[in-house]
Amino acid sequence: MAFAASALLQFSGNLTNFGAVSNLNAFQGWNLGGYGLEGPLATGLNELVGLVNLTLSQNRFTGTLPVEWAWTPRFSLLKHLNLDGNPTLSATLPPAWGGNGAFSSLQVLNISGSNITGELPLSWGYSGSLSALIELDLSHNSITGVLPSSWSVSNSLPQLRSLILTDNLLGGALPSSWGSQSQAFPSLEMVDVASNSLTGTLPAAWCGEGFPSLQGLSLHGNEISGPLPDSWGTTNCFASLSIMALHNNRLTGSVPFTWGSSTSFASLANL
Repeated sequence: MAFAASALLQFSGNLTNFGAVSNLNAFQGWNLGGYGLEGPLATGLNELVGLVNLTLSQNRFTGTLPVEWAWTPRFSLLKHLNLDGNPTLSATLPPAWGGNGAFSSLQVLNISGSNITGELPLSWGYSGSLSALIELDLSHNSITGVLPSSWSVSNSLPQLRSLILTDNLLGGALPSSWGSQSQAFPSLEMVDVASNSLTGTLPAAWCGEGFPSLQGLSLHGNEISGPLPDSWGTTNCFASLSIMALHNNRLTGSVPFTWGSSTSFASLANL
């Protein structure tokens, strides 16, 4: 059942006074995108335990992402959570959202362009609570820190197909474990960490068993240095890859012979 537009009158332009509609557990889908809603996100939204889809995009919410959304009662049925396009937020990513089964059914999480700061929570990768996640879009924010190596541990994100972290303030090296850990990201098809401040070299270990399904790899606009790894052009390395962008980095040397001898591999790379 979709949320009736007339019920928006009960919010009076915000989601703070939520008691008037907190008993609407029958609603499965709420699309409140682009309604000009403002003020803090209601901590009691997780009382709507029947929600499957929740869209709060393109509004003017302020404050933080409620840690209470991970508490009981929780969004155990929620599959889609869209908070993108809320540039007036001043929030970090709550570690609790990745713990204790808080979002056990969540498949799509989009918080792009919403003034998110702080680091990527380690708990989002190693607890297994986001094991149903298919798409994660945190692009166009101000997220700092490094890409957590813990996200590749114990197959915690087995369904993840798309990881979009474009245009943030991420630094440090690309974690070798993301590509070397067996079946670290068995379903991952797209990795986009372009336009950050990543350093170090391209990990030769990414030609391991961590990315068996990878089709797109976007690393352009960083500070990555050093040569192109020979191993990336060997047989069965990135066997499904169709898009690779490495331009606007600090790469040196020539294109390895293995890249040219591999089946059309060199033509995939935008250097």
